Amino acid sequence: MVLYKGLYLVTLRSYLVMELTLIDLKIGEKAVVVNESVVNLPLKLVEFGCLPGCEIEVIQFAPFKDPIYVKVNDAYVAIRKDVGERIEVSFSQIS
Repeated sequence: MVLYKGLYLVTLRSYLVMELTLIDLKIGEKAVVVNESVVNLPLKLVEFGCLPGCEIEVIQFAPFKDPIYVKVNDAYVAIRKDVGERIEVSFSQIS
């Protein structure tokens, strides 16, 4: 945001760099994982196949969005909110 004559203006750049993560999805929404590196993901998710290009669906949120119940490759997994914040997703590649 930029202050201009007492008004806060949102710059276009702030919209362009906005990343969509797993916790931004609503219940029932599906997205595709777009993380460039699996280093940030827990081994449990990598073993279930939560790799770039895989489809992930939010099944349920607990209070305060922690934990998150998701479906990855026909497996249901509960993950912590901080892990969900590290999983970058995209809607554009869903088939």
